Amino acid sequence: MRRPTTTVTYTFAPQTIPANSMILAAPSYVTSFQQPYYISVNMNCFTPSSYITTIRRRSWDGEVVGDFELGLTRRTATVCIRGNEQPMNELLESGYRLFRNNHQTWSWKIGEHDKVVTLYWEETPEGLSCFSSKDKIAASLLAKFIPPKYLRKQGRIHESTRLQVTSSGHEYLDDIVISVLVIERLRTSPTIWPLAF
Repeated sequence: MRRPTTTVTYTFAPQTIPANSMILAAPSYVTSFQQPYYISVNMNCFTPSSYITTIRRRSWDGEVVGDFELGLTRRTATVCIRGNEQPMNELLESGYRLFRNNHQTWSWKIGEHDKVVTLYWEETPEGLSCFSSKDKIAASLLAKFIPPKYLRKQGRIHESTRLQVTSSGHEYLDDIVISVLVIERLRTSPTIWPLAF
């Protein structure tokens, strides 16, 4: 897959059919670079308090990029990417940067064969930012996750949740998409176990 030479803004579009789903797509002028992600959430029938998010490429029946399961207990928290499933606490760590306004940070690390993918996420005033190094400088910025700033209001243009991905971030796009979905679920969901893994 060719990589865009500039930052691309992807948009999350909630869907009604199927229920509990959304599509993450780039603007039409970059569709030759990246196929849309089709994201759906379903209950685990054996553990009704646990939900599985599945990410597919190209269509609802397309290639499975990965999935993750989160519920009320830590035991069911797993991530499967590129056909390899592992407990979430083995690939995601969280912490706080006390000297940076108590912003929460996460590190996502997956090792496969001779390749290791490591992403560093940090809370920012506008949402979340993803970096390729702990330094978190502009040169290592891979992506920004930007939820809407305002509630919907009649007469105001509706803001969509967006994911801005830099040119270098496209090399890790599958990991960026899955990790931000996991982190946003943890950030915004009430839970009975601590956020830190």
